Amino acid sequence: MVTKDKLLDYFVGFRQNDISYEYLDIDFDLLPFDFIEFAEKDLKEKTDKNLINALGNIKRAIECQIDILITFCGKYKQSSDEKWSFPKKIEYLENLGFVAPSILKKINTKRNKLEHYYRIPKKEDVQDAFDIALLFLKSTEKFQDNFIPYFNIVNNDEIIFVEYNCKKGEFVIRLGRSKEEPSWESDIYQTITIDSKDREFEKMMDFYVNIY
Repeated sequence: MVTKDKLLDYFVGFRQNDISYEYLDIDFDLLPFDFIEFAEKDLKEKTDKNLINALGNIKRAIECQIDILITFCGKYKQSSDEKWSFPKKIEYLENLGFVAPSILKKINTKRNKLEHYYRIPKKEDVQDAFDIALLFLKSTEKFQDNFIPYFNIVNNDEIIFVEYNCKKGEFVIRLGRSKEEPSWESDIYQTITIDSKDREFEKMMDFYVNIY
């Protein structure tokens, strides 16, 4: 019997065998690249209003992508219910090894200065923020475009099937005896469920993210 806390240790020695990909559908009316497109159009103009709008849309693009990644991690409902701040979301994603560099916090600081101190941003600062945001989106879009709902790993004797449902925040891991052509009908001898409330969830998520 493999326990939850020893599961990742049990994975050692297994090799990747099969992966399933799909697009992760997010129920947002607007997505990050929509806001980036709005910002790009504003940057082509030369008025203070356009600069302010561009910076606002850059921030929305980043926040939207952060929420997509939080959804990917099975934490969207929890983060909404508990009203996670932008810094807390960034910290959570950083701890899981996502590309969420400290520069993103600087972009948020620029936006906050505009909101709280009525400062007009400089064109070069907004362009810099735009470039960083676009890089961030492109480096993390794979988690939505090539979402992995299922994979399995094998060794000479056994196979491990892993299903991940990000809407539920749940991994279902099935341990079975290996066959020449493994399938869900393989000899499953144990099923382990790890959800977002389990202390092992973050470790399992870290393992999962490293597959991408």
